[in-house]
Amino acid sequence: MGKRNKRQGKGIAPAPVFTSETHVVDSDDSETSVTTTLSGFTVFERELNEIDLHSHSDLLDDVIIETTEKRTETRLKAFKDFNELLCRRCCRDWLERNYDRMTTAIFSSLKRSHSSPDLAAECVLVCRTIGLTAISLGSDAVTNLFDTFYPLLCSGIEHNSDRAACKQLCEVLCVLIICMEGESSLDDIMLELQTHWMNEERPIENRSSILHTWYVCIAQSEMQDVLLQKNMDVLLDLVDLIESDCVPMRIHAAECVTLFVDIYRNLNEPLEFDLEEDTGISIDDLIEMFTGLTGDRRSAPKKALTGQRKKFRILLETLENGVAPEICFSIRKEKCKIRGCSEVIQIECFRKVLRSGFQVHLIDNDIIQRRFGLTNIPVLLERRKHATQDEKDYEKYNKTLAKKDRQKQRDRQRDAKRAMIYA
Repeated sequence: MGKRNKRQGKGIAPAPVFTSETHVVDSDDSETSVTTTLSGFTVFERELNEIDLHSHSDLLDDVIIETTEKRTETRLKAFKDFNELLCRRCCRDWLERNYDRMTTAIFSSLKRSHSSPDLAAECVLVCRTIGLTAISLGSDAVTNLFDTFYPLLCSGIEHNSDRAACKQLCEVLCVLIICMEGESSLDDIMLELQTHWMNEERPIENRSSILHTWYVCIAQSEMQDVLLQKNMDVLLDLVDLIESDCVPMRIHAAECVTLFVDIYRNLNEPLEFDLEEDTGISIDDLIEMFTGLTGDRRSAPKKALTGQRKKFRILLETLENGVAPEICFSIRKEKCKIRGCSEVIQIECFRKVLRSGFQVHLIDNDIIQRRFGLTNIPVLLERRKHATQDEKDYEKYNKTLAKKDRQKQRDRQRDAKRAMIYA
């Protein structure tokens, strides 16, 4: 793969040609949160059909002006409000019309804050703005965003010691990598990230965020077999990190190892090496390690370990039984599912940036629908819209029966485990 000429953060790339096609920090998810099921509605989702498009555009126009204010409090509040507006619906048309003005405001703010721990609040907010913008635009525009902001993001990841800022810099880089066009720069990105997550002098929490971005590069690639073979030598390092005292690092290292195993098992053509023999990694030993971590209750605070136990149960199923991870959610009572190790890793990156706007964008954003095979969502919503009350009641009855069957199955499994323990 060819190398991309890196910019030095001294200017903004020209706008792409679009086709038709106070201390303020955003609320954040727990480091160990794991989402396998999403249901219900957010406030923004309920507002989706009530938002007047013209009024929404006017609000965006007003807020974008304030993002360039010199007063810090005003600027931070503007970015926070701007992010909330981008969550309320997919604002692709407005973003395309105002691309230059928006990128100028973002560039100025990110250049000021990307490597300064004292300006972590601004860095967190403006990074999320980049991520929300990338999710709403086409791949050619996202590639332009990557060219413009990657030097600053990379510098921030290297030099910013603030945990929240480094985490957000990594999360927005994940979204850009997933959404942009082409993979010509992927080798260079992964090499730089690997240097940072393997640097033991850096804070372990920051290394954890960087490791996550590193394997997102692999998860979204169409050349996973090539990347797998190139990076087999780091598997032993990753297994060592699973035993880290830092819970997020354990989870990210374990997810990366599971991704490697999943890719290896699902290759269309077998490679010229054996995963276990050539790396010294035993799948049986990994299963034993993961089993222990599913019940771990002593090595970290209870709140952190709740996420760990749930995550390791999911990863253990993939390692032991070949069961692909999945994320299930309801869109206006219609069940949808995304299945596959690589796919779940990618959609989780989107969820972390969208937060309360996740379900809104699943309904409103056709780019996300196409990427994750959710193009049936508009059809499902249209079908429910015209369904009779009798049809809805019958569907509800069937779901109730299915729920009872699942509960009985879980009870049987629980009884079987108790019998094994006390046998």
